[in-house]
Formats: sequence, C-alpha cells, structure tokens
Amino acid sequence: MSPILWFTALGLVLAATVAILWATPAFRRRAARKFATRVGLTLDDGTAPRVTAQLTRRALAGLVGYTSGLLVSVGTLLAVGRPTGTDTMWSWVVTGSVFTGMGIGASLATLTQRLPQPGAAVRVARSRELVVEDYLTRYEVAFARLVGPVALALVALAWIATSGGPRTEVLLPTATAAALGTLATQLMFELGSRLVLRRPIRGESPHDLAWDDALRADSLRQLLLAPYILGVVGTGWALFSLMTVLPTTVGLVVVNLAMPLVVASGIAVLVVVLVRQPERHYLRRLWPDLHAEMLDRERAIASSASAA
Repeated sequence: MSPILWFTALGLVLAATVAILWATPAFRRRAARKFATRVGLTLDDGTAPRVTAQLTRRALAGLVGYTSGLLVSVGTLLAVGRPTGTDTMWSWVVTGSVFTGMGIGASLATLTQRLPQPGAAVRVARSRELVVEDYLTRYEVAFARLVGPVALALVALAWIATSGGPRTEVLLPTATAAALGTLATQLMFELGSRLVLRRPIRGESPHDLAWDDALRADSLRQLLLAPYILGVVGTGWALFSLMTVLPTTVGLVVVNLAMPLVVASGIAVLVVVLVRQPERHYLRRLWPDLHAEMLDRERAIASSASAA
C-alpha cells in the first residue's frame, strides 16, 4: 500500500479513537474540568451540562472537519495523479487540509449552535455594549487578521514568478485556495462575532453570568480559528511554492528569510498564550472581582502544595 494510503488509514484510526473518547462520559467530564481551570472558574452541577455540551459539540464538529479535510484532499490528489515516485508534497497538502477542516468545522459549529432556553433564569442588560475585545485579546485578533494578507501577498509573488511558464506545482493552487479562503473565513468571523455578542445574557448569579461570558469567549475563539489556520497554512504553502518556482538560489534565500519570521511569529504567539492566558481575558476585563478571587484561590492552592 502506498504511503498516502497508509497516512489516510492512520488518520481515520485517530479520528475513530478521538470519537470514542468523546463518547465516554468520564472523558467529557474531565475535559470540562480542564476547561474550567483554563477559564478560571469553578464547575458546579448547574453549569457542567452546558459546558460539557458546548465542548462536545465543538470537538465533534472539528472531528468531522478533520475527517472531511483528510478524505477530500487525499481523494483529490489521487484523482489528479499525485503523488508519483518520491513526491512528498502531498503530505503538506493533506496536513494543511486536515487542520483547515478542523478550523472550519469548529467555526460552523459555533455559527449553527442553538442555545437552550434557560427557563426561569434572569436576563441581564450590560451597562455598555459588548465588543470582541472584551473576550479576545488584541493579539489574537490582530494576528488572525494579518496572516491572510501575508498569505495573499506570497501567493501573488508565486504566481508572478511562474508567469509565462507552466503552473503545475500542486502547492500553488492549494495555497491560492487557502489564501482566498482566509478572506472568506475572516468575513465569517466579522459577521458571526456580531451574532455571538448579541446572544441574550442570562443567569441566576454572578457565577452563572461569568460562565455565560466564558462560553461566549470560547465561541468567538472558535470563529477565529478558521481564518487563523487557513492563513498559517496558506502562508506555509505559498513559501514552499516560491521555493519550487523560483531559481534554486533565489528560492532558498526567500524561504530562509521568511521561515524564521514565521517560526518567530509562532513562538511569539505561544509566549503570549503562556504568559497572558488569553482564555482568562474575559475574566480580567468583565469580572475583575472574580478574577482576583481566582488568583487568591490559586495562590492558596500553590502555598498548600509547597507546604506539603
């Protein structure tokens, strides 16, 4: 069996394993507890079902997108006669398609989510209009908005470099599709974020309302996932396309200059995530008192652990 078919089989086994895990109640409860820790709130019997439902829906939608990206990309490559011989470019196409499918699946799950009626819960009006920056850090939004134009610029350079010659490189058309898809998903984020922000705010206590904001922030972050992934994938594909269409020396210079910038950007994002804890941004912005209580609680736990 060819490497691409082995890759596909392993990918499907992984998808089935993840689906089985999410079908297990114990796994879903553990995922909800970890999510509660990340957002800085305590999970009680009243909020656990809603949190678990949203996380499960998000995970299964991403899994459907993952599987779709895998099968569509592999099927397309086989239909056009790739890969051949020692060609390994297919691995970049399939990997990027898998991550793209996951991002689009999670975003669509957020857009199509139907929230249950909370019964006797109280609907709350905020003293000011909520904005995306109340839930997402400016770094998250800026990076997702910037990476699309960068991918488009690199794709344009690759097409210019091949003007007048054959355009048979498999990564160039896929990079173009990813870059254009970034614009479409960015538009989806801009429109979808308005719908998320307009969802009614309901709760019976400050704790319930804080959880409402935590889940709202998670929904916005999932909407941002598609343009983020498509932009990164499109940028990577475009860089490799430039390397293959430009003269060897020039292509190596372009990639050797650009790749460190891409890696440095990824490291910068990782540092921001670890230091700033963006999943708690909403808590710092909208619930400073609860955020202070959460910090005191974590310090007390850390002190107890060190004393023991």
